[in-house]
Amino acid sequence: MPMASVNQAIYDYLKPEASGIPNLGVVYRSLPKVASEADLFSSTFPGMGVGAAMYMFLTSQSERRIAFGGPAPPYGGGGNKMRAYTLALLIVMKSDLPTTETGWESYMALIDNITARIQANRTAGTDIYGGTGSGIVFAWGEGGMGATGGSDIEIQHFVPRTIDGGVTLFQGLAHVTVLEDLTST
Repeated sequence: MPMASVNQAIYDYLKPEASGIPNLGVVYRSLPKVASEADLFSSTFPGMGVGAAMYMFLTSQSERRIAFGGPAPPYGGGGNKMRAYTLALLIVMKSDLPTTETGWESYMALIDNITARIQANRTAGTDIYGGTGSGIVFAWGEGGMGATGGSDIEIQHFVPRTIDGGVTLFQGLAHVTVLEDLTST
């Protein structure tokens, strides 16, 4: 399957109407030229004072043959070809809550909810064994293909910034390994 199909499957799993992540107003499948600030607050109850957007982009891709079925033909099954992507999620949350500490608590809750959503389904809702999925995502948030597996989910948090003396901007950058089994697609 093409990279765009993997990107779309993860978007479908993370978008606010599917994920139900509190205070996540919008998920973009790429970095937009111009984002509407109102989109940040579209899934937030009025008066909550916080809203967030998440931007998705694939930062790397690699392939590797995994010989589940033995050596290549004519001696055996040939194994599976696996493609690994690194998915970056840029998370931006605006807060006009009375204190930065309260905003930070809301940001931490947002991050916890995003990681819980990733952990809730290792195939991003594409599991073919339930009969409804495409099978496009073999695994995500489960590390990589190497002997040590690598990080499952890695998130960097940046120093919050205050804008115009009142609104605080919180940002994080998550890296998630996504595996696609090319043999099954």
